[in-house]
Amino acid sequence: MKNYTTAKHVLNAIAIYEPDALILEVEAITRCIQKGKKCDTFPKLSRKELARLLEEFLDEADEGLLIERTLTRILHEENVRSFIRNVLSS
Repeated sequence: MKNYTTAKHVLNAIAIYEPDALILEVEAITRCIQKGKKCDTFPKLSRKELARLLEEFLDEADEGLLIERTLTRILHEENVRSFIRNVLSS
């Protein structure tokens, strides 16, 4: 159970600090579940535990957090565009 709880915390941390890496991690876990292989990130979890981990993680995903990330990315992209425009106009 300790390994399972730790895995949930790791996925949440990835979601917050490395959202782009989260997609890759979920895909890797999904492949391990499908092929019945051990997951490199969570080698102590069984296939059933990995499946439950993904199900719970996705169920607990906060829609507000996804909206916040989207808005942050849009804002960041606009800041980058403004910076580039300013550099090019100088």
